[in-house]
Amino acid sequence: MNNKPYLSNIAINGADKQPIRDIFKRENQYYLQQALKDYKLVVLDPLAKFLTCNENDNIAMTDYISSLIEIAIKNNQAILLLHHHTKEDKDGFNTIRGASAIVNSVRLHYSLRYDKEKEKHILKIEKDNLNAKYFLGGVEEKEIQVFPIKEKEVTKGRTIKGIKCKTEII
Repeated sequence: MNNKPYLSNIAINGADKQPIRDIFKRENQYYLQQALKDYKLVVLDPLAKFLTCNENDNIAMTDYISSLIEIAIKNNQAILLLHHHTKEDKDGFNTIRGASAIVNSVRLHYSLRYDKEKEKHILKIEKDNLNAKYFLGGVEEKEIQVFPIKEKEVTKGRTIKGIKCKTEII
């Protein structure tokens, strides 16, 4: 990430308010591109907090995600969108919440769920235009450890060596 701290607030023209949702509108694409240009990875978590359109509108979501894709291409970066699925139905399935364009417009779509029986998280490739399953050993679903298990948990007060990150307002 170019040794840059994470970015949690975006502001234009010296504004010091919470993230300005309007910067994510198509007409402000240039300003958003400039604000994000120094980052190799941009994470929008959760996506709903950054939306400037109705998440159930396929045309609007296609345009919104296309704008983010254009920014990613121009800045040579990856943009990761984190979005919640619906609640499990009676058969244990859940789907992406909102317009189908959320999945149709992206190159990769993963889901993460917790398996109570195995006490593990399951990472599943739902859509893969880049052969990402190669990185999972050729499978489309893999058990992963998201949080440390109790025996290996970091104790309170233990420092982690590395670069100290802080919020940056640009």
